[in-house]
Amino acid sequence: MKRIAAVVLSLFVSAGAFAQNIPDFNTYEKAFVDFAHGVSSALPLYSSIGNNWSSGYGGQLPHLGFGLTVGAATIPGAVVDNLTTQLGLGSVTSIFPSAAADLIKQYGVPMPGYVIEARIGGLFIPFDIGLKFGYFGDKMQSLQQKLPANMKLDTLLAGFDVKFPLVKEGFLMPQISIGGGFSYVKGYVQFPLTNSDITVLNGVSAPDGNTYWVKFTAPNMRFQWDSKVIDAKIQVSKHLLIFTPYAGVGASYGFSGAGGGVASQLLVSTTSNSGPFSTPTAAQIDQINQALSYSGNGGSVSVDGTSVLVSAGANGLGFRAFGGVSVDLLILHLDANLMYDILGKSYGGSIGVRIQW
Repeated sequence: MKRIAAVVLSLFVSAGAFAQNIPDFNTYEKAFVDFAHGVSSALPLYSSIGNNWSSGYGGQLPHLGFGLTVGAATIPGAVVDNLTTQLGLGSVTSIFPSAAADLIKQYGVPMPGYVIEARIGGLFIPFDIGLKFGYFGDKMQSLQQKLPANMKLDTLLAGFDVKFPLVKEGFLMPQISIGGGFSYVKGYVQFPLTNSDITVLNGVSAPDGNTYWVKFTAPNMRFQWDSKVIDAKIQVSKHLLIFTPYAGVGASYGFSGAGGGVASQLLVSTTSNSGPFSTPTAAQIDQINQALSYSGNGGSVSVDGTSVLVSAGANGLGFRAFGGVSVDLLILHLDANLMYDILGKSYGGSIGVRIQW
């Protein structure tokens, strides 16, 4: 695979584009805090990839089905533009050709994902349960090797939902169902930033009385996100010959966190931004962390031997409209789905194939 997965922001960054010196750490921190708040609106929509079958209610046991869905949701273009501008990369308009920039500004940047899914009919009362799981990470080396050189991507999307029929489908009557569920989203994307050194802390005074300069050698940019999402939805569908069109609305709330930063070999100096630089001791890292713990930008700064990362809690409410259609060939069903988050102004969509009976 995304925003965000989160995130095809690696397409935005060419080697050497990032400033070699960040004189104001508050700007660095604020950029990722703002990103966390912006991406929070996309995470609930992203978590809804999968379990969007045209048949809102599949039936009690022995009815069940299995499938695969591939989809994406977008980070709003304004969030991306704000981040790249604050980090000194330039605006979306200056980074991309006009046609691509217009698309990003209008629709955003896609966070791709996939899930393997199943739906199992319930017992005793009319309901069914949907399960989904998708992972892309270090344990999939053959796929990781297909990414651009030195890029790392790790995403997890898992969840379940329960659906109940409200109205049974008849000759003229559509099927109406309601449901609710829970999803968990987690991931990061990391990619090379520049072959030059970057100073991310330029003269920070620590409690031990020393002033620290911190730089990275040939650093990577990293974006990360996670969200626990509670969701409720209502869906209407109607079988017509070999097609089943459907539409619905859903509301979700994500307990989210996101952020990012720079990662590689961290070096420190207590003399000047010209050095000499050396590998920091555990005590020096602790002092730098203490110096940055009260920045006032609403973020949590974490410094270790390989990174300076900023994260922020960013809970978000989503309210989406969705719809699509399936082609039904006996027990084989081909699904296509579109989604739009009315509050976050994020877009999403998916295609899938399933066997259901």
